[in-house]
Amino acid sequence: DTVLSDAERKQIQDGINATAELLAEVEFSGPVIETLRQSQERFDGRGWPRGLEGDEILLSARITAVANAFVGMVSARAHRPGLSVESVTSELLNEAGAAYDRRVVAALVNYLDNKGGRDDWQTDARPHA
Repeated sequence: DTVLSDAERKQIQDGINATAELLAEVEFSGPVIETLRQSQERFDGRGWPRGLEGDEILLSARITAVANAFVGMVSARAHRPGLSVESVTSELLNEAGAAYDRRVVAALVNYLDNKGGRDDWQTDARPHA
């Protein structure tokens, strides 16, 4: 496992904040900017930037967090190949209730197991054409 340094973690946080600020003047039909701002919050309240917890976090941000984690883990990186859908699902289930909303993880697992989702993802996280 690769652990980020404090400087690397701050760079990621600054990038997400800069993205939200860049888009702040654009009019969207939904809570896009606040979703971006909350996408690094954790369901248990130990996230950032505000330490929101549970349903204080927008549903769209809770969904984004699970989707980002899923795609990030199944995607190949310079330092590792993409992980299997099975190992990613296991990791998400292990973190459900802490990092992620259980209901959102359950919805993803339902999609993967019962709605053909596993067939839509390859190891490198590119959906089949």
